[in-house]
Amino acid sequence: MSSTDGFTSFLLSMGSLENEARNDPQGTLFKVLHFCEGLKKSVIGLESTVVELRKENALLRAQVDRLNTDLVERVETAVARKTCTLQDRLTAIEQDASAAASRLKETVTIKEVSESILSSQKELRSSMELAVADRLAEFPTKTAVMMIRTDVEDLEKRFGQVAERLREWSIYRKLQRATEMGICADDSDETVPADPRNPFSLLHLLHPSKSRPLFWPISRFSTFMRLAKENPYRRLYSQPFGIEKDGTVRCVLRTVVVLLPKSEGDVIQFALEVLFATKYKRKFDFCFQVLGGKPIVKTFSSTEAVVPRYWFPQNELQPSGLITFAFGVDETQLRRDELLVDDKLIIQVGLRD
Repeated sequence: MSSTDGFTSFLLSMGSLENEARNDPQGTLFKVLHFCEGLKKSVIGLESTVVELRKENALLRAQVDRLNTDLVERVETAVARKTCTLQDRLTAIEQDASAAASRLKETVTIKEVSESILSSQKELRSSMELAVADRLAEFPTKTAVMMIRTDVEDLEKRFGQVAERLREWSIYRKLQRATEMGICADDSDETVPADPRNPFSLLHLLHPSKSRPLFWPISRFSTFMRLAKENPYRRLYSQPFGIEKDGTVRCVLRTVVVLLPKSEGDVIQFALEVLFATKYKRKFDFCFQVLGGKPIVKTFSSTEAVVPRYWFPQNELQPSGLITFAFGVDETQLRRDELLVDDKLIIQVGLRD
């Protein structure tokens, strides 16, 4: 609109310019040039505006194309999803209809079902009557049934008792094996090679010239006490050990622990069992100790080692043994003198210098 108004004013002013050109030609020329320059600037501004409008139009067309493409894709996806869902439903309906048709073919009438049930009941009743008759033939009287039941209960009790005895015996044997393996020499790393010609080659030997005592640790002592109270024939034995003098094994002994039940309190008896002994004129002394806070120390001579004192009673599980030296300690003293620590008792046997 501004360019049109300028052009209109230009036309209107042409008449006055003719009059002015006659009077001042040069001024009129300057006015015309100035007007043309303004008109040129207006044309350039209009051209730039047209370019920008074209760019905006292209962007709008691209956005419209993208929106159209997106809309088409969404519509196609929704249509495909709905189509798949409808096809699945249609397939399920067809399968249900087929299954219903199969069930209808297999369906029997109420009369057939009733006849089948009656026949099954008759067969079941007949088989039950035969089974009851057979059982009654096996057990003709109530007395026989009660006798058999009593015998079964007695057998169950006996089996329970035997199982308990076997369990206790297993615990005792494990404790005995662990105790036998516990004997060792103090600070001794020497190993004696086995000699098949010498039956004493594997024995732990005590030498008068070497004052290394033998230690016998007894772990789980409370377990042994419980087992021994139930059966006094249960004892703990150490591994055998020997006394060597002048190059000869003079005697073979092993340490024994026995529980002696008494009314005033149980007594634990410590003893030495003689397995082998020879005559020897020269005397040497033993030292038997129960280690602890206040250790118990007992000494005796080698002349006493071959003198029989008494025999252990013999039963089907334990052989008899010749006891040469023994002493007893009650359980109260063991705990008072701190001889039993962490359920462990340590016995030491050595030779006196």
